Amino acid sequence: MLLLNISQQYAKISLDSKPPQIQLQTAPAELNIETEAATVEIHSPQGKLTIDSTAMRASYGIKTREQMIREDADRGMQAAQEFVAKTAEDGDRLGNYARSGATVTQLAAESSIKAQKEITWAWLEPPEIHYEAQPVEFQVQPGSIQFNPTSATFDNQLNWGEVNVGMQQYQSVKFWTTEASYATMDIRA
Repeated sequence: MLLLNISQQYAKISLDSKPPQIQLQTAPAELNIETEAATVEIHSPQGKLTIDSTAMRASYGIKTREQMIREDADRGMQAAQEFVAKTAEDGDRLGNYARSGATVTQLAAESSIKAQKEITWAWLEPPEIHYEAQPVEFQVQPGSIQFNPTSATFDNQLNWGEVNVGMQQYQSVKFWTTEASYATMDIRA
């Protein structure tokens, strides 16, 4: 008797897969701000101060050089005239000794007596003070602000996945026959 033998081998497939990948690269947005400070320049010119103390100095008896020279010349002339007049008067008194009864000792005594000084109260003139202020000068340079924005960037790169399919083992079906005898067969009912 013929036996039909069948042997089957299933196909085996190999799968190599590589998953897809997304590479994301981002750069944040930036805002660069550059500032320049405002400046204020203040210039204060020097004022003009004028003090005229001529009237005050004259109240004290302090004169300018020209006034002193003029007054000294006038006093010198007056002193010379008074000296000449006094000398002439003394000469006349000594010349008329019999009538006046003046002696040399009397003349000496009269010339040695000093006159009393007088104190007088007087108004003192204040100095004339004048100040001329100069205006303050301002020079303003305004500040500045500069904005430099940089947009954010977004780069993506997709690496596609791969699936490699390969046959690791092909399918097969084998048929063959064998002869078998009944005697060797064990059939059980």
